[in-house]
Amino acid sequence: MDLTINCDMGESYGIWKMGNDEEIMPHVHLINVACGFHAGDPNEMRKTIKLAKQYSHIKVGAHPGLPDLQGFGRREMTMNPDEIENIIVYQVGALRAFLNKEDVPLHHVKPHGSLYNMTARDELKCDALCKAILQFSNNHNVNKNIDDDVTDNNIKLIGLANSYHEICAKKYNIPFIPEFFADLEYDNNGKLIITRKHDPININKVIEHVEIALNENKIIANDNTTELFIRFETICIHSDTPNSVEVAKTVNDVLKQWKVNKRTQGNNIKILIANRGEIAIRIIETCKRLKLKTITIYTEQDEYSLHTLKSDESVLISDYTNIDEILEICKNNHVTALHPGCGFLSENYEFVRKLENEKIIFIGPKSEIIQNFGLKHYARNLAKQLNIPIVPGSTTLLPKNDDEAFQIAKNDIDEIGGYPILIKATGGGGGIGMQICNNDDELLLSIQQCRNKASLYFNNNDIYIEKYYPNSRHIEVQIFGNGSGEIIHLGTRECSIQRRYQKIIEESPSPFFLNNNNNNILDELYNCAIKFAQSVNYYSVGTIEFLLIDNDPNDNDTGKFYFLEMNTRLQIEHGITEMINNIDLVEWMIQLSLKDYKFQFNHLLLNNIIDFNNHIQYVYLPNGHSIEVRIYAEDPNHDYMPSSGLITFIKWPNHYHWLRIDTWITVGTKITSNYDPLLAKIIVYGNNRNHAIKRMNKVLNQLIISGPITNLGLLKTIFQNEDFLIGNTTTTFIKSINYIPNGIYVLRGGTETTIQDYPGRLDLRVYGIQPCGPMDQLSFQLANLIVGNQLNTEALEITHYGPKLLFYNSIHIAITGALFKIELLLPNSRSSLELPMNAKLFIPAGSILDIQSVINSTNNGGCRCYLAILGGIDVPTYLNSKSTFISCNAGGHQGRALKSADLLPLFTNNNNNNSDVDDNNNLEKSLIKFVIPNDITLKFITHWEIQVLLGPHGNPDYIDNNNLMELLNTKWKVHFSSNRMGIRLIGPRPKWERLDGGEGGSHPSNIHDCGYALGSINFTGDMPIILTVEGPTQGGFVCPFTIISSDFWKVGQLKSGDTLIFKPITMNHALEHKKLINDYLNYIKKLLDYCPLVIEKPKCFNDINDLLLYNHYYKNDRFNIENNLSLLLEYKHNDILIQYRQAGDCYLLIEYGDSKSAINLILRMRIHQIQEYLGLITDLKTMKTKPILNGLIDSAPAIRSLLVHYDPIHLSQNTLIEYLQTIEKLLPFDNNINLPCRKIYLPITLNDHWSSEAIEYYMKTIRSKASYLPNNLKFIANNNGIIGENDINQISDILLEAQWLVIGIGFYLGCPFAIPIDPKHRLSVPKYNPARTYTPDGSCGLGGNYMAIYPIESPGGYQLFGRTIQTWSTFGTIGYPFTNYQPWLLNMFDIIQFQSVTELELQNLRRLAFAGKYQYQITDSILNINNIKQLEDIVDEDLLSFKQKQCIAQKTMQQIETLLLKEIDSNNDNYNELSNDSQQQNLQELDDNHKIIYAMVGGVIQSISVHIDDKIIVDQTILCTIQAMKTEITITSDCNGTLCHIYIEPNQLINAGDPLFIIKLDQ
Repeated sequence: MDLTINCDMGESYGIWKMGNDEEIMPHVHLINVACGFHAGDPNEMRKTIKLAKQYSHIKVGAHPGLPDLQGFGRREMTMNPDEIENIIVYQVGALRAFLNKEDVPLHHVKPHGSLYNMTARDELKCDALCKAILQFSNNHNVNKNIDDDVTDNNIKLIGLANSYHEICAKKYNIPFIPEFFADLEYDNNGKLIITRKHDPININKVIEHVEIALNENKIIANDNTTELFIRFETICIHSDTPNSVEVAKTVNDVLKQWKVNKRTQGNNIKILIANRGEIAIRIIETCKRLKLKTITIYTEQDEYSLHTLKSDESVLISDYTNIDEILEICKNNHVTALHPGCGFLSENYEFVRKLENEKIIFIGPKSEIIQNFGLKHYARNLAKQLNIPIVPGSTTLLPKNDDEAFQIAKNDIDEIGGYPILIKATGGGGGIGMQICNNDDELLLSIQQCRNKASLYFNNNDIYIEKYYPNSRHIEVQIFGNGSGEIIHLGTRECSIQRRYQKIIEESPSPFFLNNNNNNILDELYNCAIKFAQSVNYYSVGTIEFLLIDNDPNDNDTGKFYFLEMNTRLQIEHGITEMINNIDLVEWMIQLSLKDYKFQFNHLLLNNIIDFNNHIQYVYLPNGHSIEVRIYAEDPNHDYMPSSGLITFIKWPNHYHWLRIDTWITVGTKITSNYDPLLAKIIVYGNNRNHAIKRMNKVLNQLIISGPITNLGLLKTIFQNEDFLIGNTTTTFIKSINYIPNGIYVLRGGTETTIQDYPGRLDLRVYGIQPCGPMDQLSFQLANLIVGNQLNTEALEITHYGPKLLFYNSIHIAITGALFKIELLLPNSRSSLELPMNAKLFIPAGSILDIQSVINSTNNGGCRCYLAILGGIDVPTYLNSKSTFISCNAGGHQGRALKSADLLPLFTNNNNNNSDVDDNNNLEKSLIKFVIPNDITLKFITHWEIQVLLGPHGNPDYIDNNNLMELLNTKWKVHFSSNRMGIRLIGPRPKWERLDGGEGGSHPSNIHDCGYALGSINFTGDMPIILTVEGPTQGGFVCPFTIISSDFWKVGQLKSGDTLIFKPITMNHALEHKKLINDYLNYIKKLLDYCPLVIEKPKCFNDINDLLLYNHYYKNDRFNIENNLSLLLEYKHNDILIQYRQAGDCYLLIEYGDSKSAINLILRMRIHQIQEYLGLITDLKTMKTKPILNGLIDSAPAIRSLLVHYDPIHLSQNTLIEYLQTIEKLLPFDNNINLPCRKIYLPITLNDHWSSEAIEYYMKTIRSKASYLPNNLKFIANNNGIIGENDINQISDILLEAQWLVIGIGFYLGCPFAIPIDPKHRLSVPKYNPARTYTPDGSCGLGGNYMAIYPIESPGGYQLFGRTIQTWSTFGTIGYPFTNYQPWLLNMFDIIQFQSVTELELQNLRRLAFAGKYQYQITDSILNINNIKQLEDIVDEDLLSFKQKQCIAQKTMQQIETLLLKEIDSNNDNYNELSNDSQQQNLQELDDNHKIIYAMVGGVIQSISVHIDDKIIVDQTILCTIQAMKTEITITSDCNGTLCHIYIEPNQLINAGDPLFIIKLDQ
């Protein structure tokens, strides 16, 4: 709170005036302007307001009084409440009019003189005061429907604490400001002594008065002995004393100094919060407000949980219930007090006792109280002794022997009137172990189940029985005690809406007591609660729970209540009590437990309710209604099964003053199954229950949480339920709710089923953000077309083996792509129907769709199909796309492939309903709405012909024409380690036209890094990889040819073991083919639009497979390679060689200088000029470019190249080249450029173990011998002529001294490419041959002259030399400088400087960064191009000598590499060809009682999960796991039976179609 000074001003009457307002005003904060008969002159009122306007810090209030003309309002007068209300409205209204005229708001009302005293001690008269104030508030019309966005009353009341001023202000929801008087005295009863004398005030006494009040919250009565507790937020002084100006200045000086002292003085209080999740954060918030230091504990699963980020310190612990570890942490960290939160150790008396023994304050009840009330039977017996009704049940605990317990329980059941009964654990809580029992047959089992759970969870297997009342309410009374017998209650809470005996909705007060006829029951309930707590001198907060019978209003039992139990802790639902009372219960607990330390924080308290004698100073007077809902990660449709996973998107409701959200989740939070699934508590406040329900509906409809399944949909359904709306909610209410989510439930995820949209994040390839999207764009678009969606709508991509899906609602779908087996199980049906592909299908609600595997995969080609759903899938966008990006765990559904128990939310679509089905008899016929005719359906194959354009790095400078044609005509085989990142091909090595890559690297495939076109065939060393939708966007390997955009869909259907050839074509043919694909889709659309009319088929589509699969759409002239060079044009401008290279039909690569030339940073600046002129620099906030030409899309700059992405339909290749030539001539070279940049200091560990592990993995799985193995850092040194014992240290010094200039962003996820600014630091190394499949995130590597930092775990080809801190934050959760729209750290022209740290230091820094606590060292700078040019032009003898040694060393290392590659060839290493001896044995002849399970894909057998004679269950038994295409593919059986033969062994290499197992079928 911000303490203020208030003063009465403007007091005058005619020519008479009191006080020196003008001199006092600078020293006060609130002025009370006289506006009544006592001294309210209109001219003086306006003058005072105008004077106040000059001081921005002053708030103006009204000071009405009684119409006492003689005593100026100080004399008592006889007036009834109506007269008082009228006189106040009259006076305040007059002042309000003057305020409006000066545009000054009315801040408060403070009664004057006798009106002050009268309203302080008379409730009815104070009611009149409050009603008058409400006439001027925002909600003065109580009958008006208050809009949710209108704030509650904004005019405050200044008065005495604990008087009717405070009580009535609460009653009428008026903000209250308690005050104390600095210049008046109090008698020993705390009553103000008002004198009419106007003698000067004793300044020393005022100073003493104020200092004691500020520091100790007390005043000394006029007897100089009695100490009085005082609670205040403002200090009152008067202007009508002779030395009032001196008093005002003195009090202001004392207050200012006190505030300075409080700001500067630290306190030594440290509170450990022994909990996690939302409750830990909620406690932290109160501690922060009180400026108390917090320390939290966390387990490994919670290392980066929000409570660890919010607290001042956090310490790792093995388990939240490890008492010894927590005690040790308390002692080691000098903890003052411990708050247990809810759950865990909050009611563990042994833990509390140990804290007490160690003199560590436990913020909560004493250990004896916790021990006693932890046993429910003890609490029942105590209640019985106090004549508090208890639920009929066991007289004693049931015997340990189950049979004896059964007999005793039967007797007790007879005594209490029979079944149904509850069996409960005496040491339990949260409903754990509780069993409902309806008859003798269930009784014994229920006893055993309850006892087992009690033993497991509470280490106490004692149980008892209670009568079960189905029609009952769960009512709680919140109490607070000081340990000396003083107990107050804070109202009721109703918690009847529960699942599994755990609450999901709570209200305060209980709806049952909103009926005034039940007030006598309520009073009795309160009396019982207080009597119970007083009997044990209860200390701190507690909750007493009752069961209240509610059969119906006329039933005699309705209204009867029974004591259930006492909870000796803060309840999860405490927030609703706080809302209606405007209090903070955690603050109450802290001020009671830390009363000896309270002077350090009492000025920050919201409610200072414990005086210096430990008495409770609080009057209960609730206002309004509050409701809380708990958002759980659980599935209401599957018995509330907890749901784990990644939170990928949150949209919290708008901020409202009446809304409170207690949560611990953020975007990027991983919900595990280790802890309670509570995600958030949404708490609203309203003037009444209906108002609160309206507000809750509003916020629930605004709330979105994407990721794990939640109960949000169930809560929305409940808030529309009629019984709920009228408050008819007993403990069985939840069973009446029929909730059906709008979505698809995943029964089986399949091999790899992901959500993709089209074209994905194509616009962000320039920043190394993989576009993702569908691998087979044609099938994807076709599915959306058939179902009636926009072609780019998100759909499911299904690879190898598909999902099994339960449709909660009726929907239309379409499935296209490879020919999969598809079955549909209709509701209430025992047998499945086989469904066609390439059809619009109606799926009735409750149906199960089973997408299995490719039918006869050895003859039918393809591996992917696409499931489109009408309206799409309601998942959040990530970087402008819904496509799943598994590599960075983002996009799609939780950033991963689908798994069992996922729920795919759908958009509400009113067109999807059962009206499509005429009746049950026609159900099967009604499922198929449209089928693409067979003669225009593509039939996928296993040998593919894929069309390419030569370039960008084709003939004749990289590979000669003859060898290039050999590569094109080669029958390539798809490697099993292919996936969405790239398709690896097995075949011959290319014959390179050049010996090395110059400064791009020593291998001939190495080049200066440049942008990659989608579909490039990229030779990483000698192995070709087709770059796909999740492949690198930039790199330093040659790409001799590129797949045309309209044929790229075929890549999506390639599977391990397939073969393919590349067919070179011309640009004209590529454009013709693009048009053919569009015509094909348009023809399908016509068939759909005009169905069932017959549409004439274009002649060219007579053989669609010949046309689109075998590419016979043009006269098959022999391709003339001499006339189709990849180098389209080259010329010199300003003595610089400029080349335009074809990179497929949608990209053009512009290169400056020779491919093997030395690095020239001036050329990089030229590229920046061109890019800027073309309008192709992407705005980082909008992620959009502003191209100068229609048809330009974006670009990717590198050190000596610019990859331009364009649309050939709107901008031809020739037109683009002509325009670029014109720009080159018009745009002058500007060497005097100053570019703003940032200098970023990054910690690095050189020669780290993480890099060593990646290298070891490479040696085991890809290549065991290479010139750069086994130590990349040593190789970097040796390859640059640094040889000897000290080679690693010398090369390390160079790496650390260099300032690395980022000249490109690409490869993977904003990966920076950087070179040293100073030429003497420029090293050169070849890249891996072939590339790695695994690189740790944060790894730093060299390739050619470039340094790269790998943002995430990914493939890579650079030589690894160290590891640094995170440079990527998927959801921007690390904080500055990351954002949700720029999750990468480094930008173009940043300068990186490495700082060496140890591995342990780096580990700690990475943990801090991940937790958002690391401060990245970033300074703004200017990059001057002239300075760089001067550095590059310097002729340095040492540099020349270094370059000579470097050249000799590189030739030596290249010779070693050549010999090693020959050795690999002679040993028939797995580099060239898959082993084909895996399945050569003849298959034994089988009868009809046996079935062979075949491999659907080639790969390596990772594990075998079954043995001979094992029972095999269809779709359930996992037979084996195949590692293929960087995916673990689990093989299950499609039949029931017994395993009788196994063909395979672990680690065996297999091909698609190889036999795996034989199963003897069940008869």
